[in-house]
Amino acid sequence: MHLFVPIGFFIALVLAIPTFGVSIIVFFVLKFYIDLQGVSSIVAAAFNAERTDETVVAPFVTNTAIRKFFKNYGTTENKYDSFFGAGLTFIGYVQLANTEIVVAIVKSRDATFISTYELPYQFGNDLNSQIQRKECIDEIATAIGRPSAAT
Repeated sequence: MHLFVPIGFFIALVLAIPTFGVSIIVFFVLKFYIDLQGVSSIVAAAFNAERTDETVVAPFVTNTAIRKFFKNYGTTENKYDSFFGAGLTFIGYVQLANTEIVVAIVKSRDATFISTYELPYQFGNDLNSQIQRKECIDEIATAIGRPSAAT
């Protein structure tokens, strides 16, 4: 399922001439719909992960859906941080149900793993709080498997 986008785009491109470009429009409409469904599944999984305090597995979520999730629900100026660890990992602060939490999304080849972390305390908007926010994210990212900066 992870090859849907490149294969679907290739098919739409091949069919573009005989369909006068309609296939490309259909492809982008379908991709937009799939990304919206992905954002909805991430929100549901994040609520579930927060409620159960366990990692939730989502079968297929696109990178675009993950980025849209953080764009829509992120609370910081830099909505998320991403790196390669156990898989492509996105981590950031989000506001769900009037509660700010940290959401970590690890995307492997077969599945997407969504975890939530409660904040140790409520951060303010001053410079010291911003530094503490970054340190909190770095600690969680290191625990998830971010490669160290020394290597």
